[in-house]
Amino acid sequence: MMMCAIALLAGCAAARPDLQHLTPDLQRLTAGKIGCPPGGITISEAQIGAERASWTATCQGKQYFCAAEDTFRDVSCVITLEEKG
Repeated sequence: MMMCAIALLAGCAAARPDLQHLTPDLQRLTAGKIGCPPGGITISEAQIGAERASWTATCQGKQYFCAAEDTFRDVSCVITLEEKG
């Protein structure tokens, strides 16, 4: 049921620059991939298309790049490397 709602929202999101309404869904999808509770995840840089999406998730000082294909059925997240100056 949640996947259907996300798929519907994703179709609308491509036309809207404000993606804040998707944040709770992205937090839930990300939580299972990075091991943080949804409420502890900050979502930024979300790009939502008809078939693909990507976003940055931050939890406990760690930043992850997340992506989804096939209307959010295949979500993956990888930790990003920090640049050292």
